[in-house]
Amino acid sequence: MCKAYPTEIRELVIAVCENVAELDERAEDPDFEQRLLDVPDIDSGEAELYALLAERPHYYLVSNDKRAMRALARTDEVSDIRNMIAGRVVCLQAALRMLIENDDFGTIATAFTPLRECETTIRVIFSRGEETDREQCVETVNSYFDELDGQVGIGFLYSP
Repeated sequence: MCKAYPTEIRELVIAVCENVAELDERAEDPDFEQRLLDVPDIDSGEAELYALLAERPHYYLVSNDKRAMRALARTDEVSDIRNMIAGRVVCLQAALRMLIENDDFGTIATAFTPLRECETTIRVIFSRGEETDREQCVETVNSYFDELDGQVGIGFLYSP
């Protein structure tokens, strides 16, 4: 975890992660993972997850690794893998959009306010902390989503 996050945030995330089961599945075809590892800006963790996602059509991946998403989108040698996982990669902006549109906005704004100092996207989206206007928040999330969607290719990201 990034050292820029305050201790209390790191401890909270660690506590939540302790309740998440470790991924014990691997892609059956090692070629998928190897081909992804050959792409600059896709690290071993993302390669493993993308390869597994390619083989499991009912899986979705929640990721904020925009660098890896862009690399996958611009590399012709893995376009088949990109097409296999298209529509099943949930970026931070899509997850935030779902929360903002479907849950109590005040609760969401309160929950994300402490993270503003740690994550630029969250800082901009919840710029006024708990005072953030819902409509402005939705507009900002949509703007960020549309920008990333344009960079990775329409249809790659899950769009709620």
